This record gives sequence, C-alpha cells and structure tokens, in this order.
Amino acid sequence: MRLVLCCGDQPRHHFYANTLAREFDVVGVIQQRREARLEFHDVGGPDAEANRAHFDLRARKEQEYFLPLGAELRAPGARVLDVTRDSLNDPPSVELVRALEPDVVAVYGTHLLGREFIRACPPWLINLHGGLSPWYRGSATLLWPIYMMEPGYAGVTLHLIDERIDSGDILQHARPAIRADDSVHDIGCRAVVVAADTMVRLLRKLERDGDLERVPQRKGGKIFYSDDFRPHHLRVINFLLQNGLLAEYLSKREQFDEGLELVNQLD
Repeated sequence: MRLVLCCGDQPRHHFYANTLAREFDVVGVIQQRREARLEFHDVGGPDAEANRAHFDLRARKEQEYFLPLGAELRAPGARVLDVTRDSLNDPPSVELVRALEPDVVAVYGTHLLGREFIRACPPWLINLHGGLSPWYRGSATLLWPIYMMEPGYAGVTLHLIDERIDSGDILQHARPAIRADDSVHDIGCRAVVVAADTMVRLLRKLERDGDLERVPQRKGGKIFYSDDFRPHHLRVINFLLQNGLLAEYLSKREQFDEGLELVNQLD
C-alpha cells in the first residue's frame, strides 16, 4: 500500500507520520510548518500564571509521549515537500499527489485542504481529527470535553475528507485510556498514540479487505474555533480536575457516556 502523508511538523505530527512510515510504503510527505500556539503566553491579569503553566506542561508532556519517535520526520525514500499554511494547496502539492498515485493520503495537523488538492487525491483521503466528531469539531477538541464535564467525549475520529469541516464519512472512533490523575495534556497526547495505532489497524483492514465501512456523520455537535479559547477557561478546567472529575467519570462511566454511539469496525 502506497501512502502520501500530509502532516504538520510538530512532535505529535511526526509521531503519527513515523508510526505509519514504519508499517507502510510512504512515497511522499507534504509537511506544513506549524507555529506553536504560544500567543496566549504573554497575557496579563489573573490568568497569566495558569496560562503559562498550561503551555509549559503541554511542552513537557509532548516530549514525554512523543520523543524520540516524533523528534524528526523519518520516511526514508519519500519525496518531501515543505509548505506553509499559505502554500499548502498550491500547484506543487497537487502535482506531487498526482505524480505519486498513492492508494491512501493520510492527513494530520495541516490546515484545510482546498478543492483542487482534494480532487487530486485517491478516494481514501483520511483525516485524523483530534476530537470525537460530530460532537466536538474544529479546534482544541480534546480540551473542550473536560471543560464541558464530558471526559468520555475525549477521543479521535478517523474520517474521509470532503470540502466541509470535519464532515466526511466516519471510518473509526478511538478513545484513550483515562486515569484519575491525568492532566488535559496526558489525555490529549495519549489520544494521538491511540490514533496512530488505530490508523495502522484500519489500513491493514483496507489492505486485506479492499474496502472499509463508512458511516455518514450525523448533524449536531459544535464547531469550536481557535479564537473560542481564552486563558480564563483554564480556571474551570483546573478546578474540575483538581476536584475529582476524572475519578468520578471512571466510577460512573456508563452514566457519563450514556447516548455516546461510537463507530468501531476493528473490534
């Protein structure tokens, strides 16, 4: 199976890409340079210290979970095209996909793909969305379930890409294990680890069977935008975690997860 990877350049993106490259024939990589989300580091006021601590902990946790495998891209023999947000959908990206004729294009950590790019890809254009879609779509969708007191909705969705946001047919949901003393970043990092393993299993099934089940996304849920997050939201998140939200969830999982119907074609 020939893969083209379309990914970001941060450790979590490299971890995912390198996991796939160890298992499949990765013939090309389109790597988007991503700026770290540090724009809230310099906020003032009562939330400044909590905000700095939040981002510092994220950096430490990503090193713990993703290094050394995610330290750099490892796809020997692959054609690598480095792009920015502005050049992601330019002709060189489109032409690379067309020239390499992959069976699958696996996407994680880029900005939205344009119409011409999507049309150049094979039918199996599969996105890793860090959130359970359709309930949590858009940005920071592994953080908002904690804020909303729905830790069971922290997970990932592997879905086909169409021309709308996180709306293509779902192939698989996956959720990380949750521990009572987890931070938001433990859950988020563990979700990426689970996602990489799940994607390998999904592609093995595609290789074996020649097809995958596809479940249309239902309407509903909410799209969160990057501008929705503000440092004061950390007050609620930190309060909930410090006062036993995850322990309560683990002891009452069925109640918390009532009505949550996940797509699963692997177990």
